[in-house]
Amino acid sequence: MEQFIKDWAPAFAALIGIAFAWRLGIAQNAWKTQQLEKDLLEIKDRVKSLEAHRLSDVEILATIQTTLTQMSRLLTEIREELKTKADK
Repeated sequence: MEQFIKDWAPAFAALIGIAFAWRLGIAQNAWKTQQLEKDLLEIKDRVKSLEAHRLSDVEILATIQTTLTQMSRLLTEIREELKTKADK
């Protein structure tokens, strides 16, 4: 029996080591997966924030463009009015 234990002890130790390594690998993969999911949620939140900010910028640019268009129309009206007055 002793000889059997001596012969197979390294094999059993190797199997136990493989089992622990495999289990540790599973735990590390689970932790990495959870960390990646957390990072993904943070990135999604950041994208939503950037999209909201971009929409805000679009609204600001639209307001500026509308204001510039209105100012251009007013300047055109003023020029026509001044031209009409100058012709008289």
